[in-house]
Amino acid sequence: VRSVSVQAAQNWRLRDLSISPSYAAVNTQITIVEVTDNDYFGPARDIELADLDIFSVADASAWGADEWVNLASSGVGIDADRISLHDSRLRNVRFGIGVGGAHARIQRNLVDGFSADGLRGLGDDGLFEYNRVQNDYIGDPDDDNHDDGFQSWSVGADGQVGTGEVTGVTLRGNVFINATDPGNPLRNSMQGIGCFDGFYVDWVVENNVVITDHWHGISFYGMRDSRIVNNTVIDLADGEPGPPWIMVTAHKDGRPSSNVIVRNNLATDFVLEGDNIVADHNLVIEDAPALFVAPPFDLHLLPASAAIDAGSADLAPPLDADLVPRPQGVGFDLGAHEFRGDAIFRDGFDGA
Repeated sequence: VRSVSVQAAQNWRLRDLSISPSYAAVNTQITIVEVTDNDYFGPARDIELADLDIFSVADASAWGADEWVNLASSGVGIDADRISLHDSRLRNVRFGIGVGGAHARIQRNLVDGFSADGLRGLGDDGLFEYNRVQNDYIGDPDDDNHDDGFQSWSVGADGQVGTGEVTGVTLRGNVFINATDPGNPLRNSMQGIGCFDGFYVDWVVENNVVITDHWHGISFYGMRDSRIVNNTVIDLADGEPGPPWIMVTAHKDGRPSSNVIVRNNLATDFVLEGDNIVADHNLVIEDAPALFVAPPFDLHLLPASAAIDAGSADLAPPLDADLVPRPQGVGFDLGAHEFRGDAIFRDGFDGA
């Protein structure tokens, strides 16, 4: 089908569909799948979207900047509560998956090829886990959108951005890769997890892998009562922009972040400011080949890695980014991947 729109409906399941505006006689820029409330007919809720293949065009290899900005359709827009999207593939899109409703479940999806933001989570109590977002295209001057692998912002009662709170969101086990081919002339410099207009309250950010050519690996401007644990953040390419950091800092209006735990992370830099910011068992990546199997893309740990058994058990996730139980050795490892002896090589893991 060309597109799907669900409004003011409940308890529907849509699965095993191939959805693309390229199936129409004229391919126009749209949001390919939408789930929304309706002001007159009422809310949408309890919708499951599963095993979908969503794309603007099947092959975008001939696209230039104009097509990525003005022809690429956005993948999925969710402005309703209790919506699930899982095990789906989105290709060659403008925005990937955007969520404005509460209690969303966004799990095990692939966003491959996008020119704006891969994931957006604006609703409370959302779960984004084990998604893979990769290959961000087109930046300035052709496109002034500041692209993010994952982005969030708050909206207050006054309707203004940055004057409210986004609460209870979990980001777990996601992989964000700026470019699988760093030499692609169309690739952009992607901000990894970019949350710049808080406050972000009661967030859990764990087991994520961020591979990007930007300063913002994981950044929160205005965070409270949250934790950032066992993530791996690494630079895609030498030079500026970058290297990427894990940052917790004040809201743009000057209010400090507070009561945030930053633990068991591997990153090329850390910038941590606020009240009661607890930072321990973190390691700055200075010699990636001494830590990882094949950086920057395969960030499983080498047998002699300094990250092995170097973490704290306190608030560490019980599974790693590959769903491997922690710990495997005498202690918890740093970063998103727990070392499993030679099992990694027997099982043939490929990529981050």
